Amino acid sequence: MKEQRCYLRINYRASINITFASGETSEASTRNMSDGGLFIDCPTHPPVKKGDLAEVIVLGIQDAVSRPVEIIRIDDKGGIAVQFITS
Repeated sequence: MKEQRCYLRINYRASINITFASGETSEASTRNMSDGGLFIDCPTHPPVKKGDLAEVIVLGIQDAVSRPVEIIRIDDKGGIAVQFITS
């Protein structure tokens, strides 16, 4: 299968909070990131589906800004692929 990614991914672990459209917030960590989005390890996430919106914010950074994201893939091990939403 041919790789169809638009952005180079790098493995990077960061602690984040992800707030889902339901209002629930989970502490999670990134597995990798790119200019287009993140892959998040969040085994305790609430029920979500492709296309749902959420917000992520990196923990431990002073004055960090949350980023809106769209869920584009969910795996069976608690992983969530998200794409940054750009205006």
